[in-house]
Amino acid sequence: MISMPACETLDAAHLFALRAVLDSENMPAEDLVDAPAIFFRFHAESETLGFAGLEGQGRDLLLRSMWVAPAERNRGMGACVLGQVERLAHDRGCDRLHLLTTTAERFFRRHGYVPLAREQAPAGIAESREFQSLCPASAVYMSKTLRHLA
Repeated sequence: MISMPACETLDAAHLFALRAVLDSENMPAEDLVDAPAIFFRFHAESETLGFAGLEGQGRDLLLRSMWVAPAERNRGMGACVLGQVERLAHDRGCDRLHLLTTTAERFFRRHGYVPLAREQAPAGIAESREFQSLCPASAVYMSKTLRHLA
C-alpha cells in the first residue's frame, strides 16, 4: 500500500525544480513564474514524488502541471497526488476541476474526469494561457465535479 506523500506549496524560488521536470516531459512551463497559479510539491522526506498546480479562482479551477516521478508511476502515486490536489482544490472552494492533457487521458478517465468539447469550458478556464496558447489544440479537455469530497 502506498503511503500519502507530504505536500508543500512551492514559492517562486523553488519553481526551477518544477520547470526542469516539465521541460523533460515536454509539458508547458513558459508561464510558471507569472501564472496565476499555486504549485505543490509532493514528497517523502527529501525525495520528490510529484508536482501539481491549481490555477484560477472560484468554483472552477484548472489542474496544472501534474507530474509523477518515473519510478513512482503505475504504482498508485499518481492517484495519490491527484486525490490530494482534488482535496486542495475543494478546500479552496472549487466545485469543478478542469485540465488539458496530451498523454494521460486514460489515467484521468479512470479517476472520474470526462472529456468535453473545448467550447464547454467556463470562461475563466477557456481564457487561461494554458488553454489559449500553451497546450496544443490536440490536447484533450476534461473536467470533474468534486462533490464526492463534500
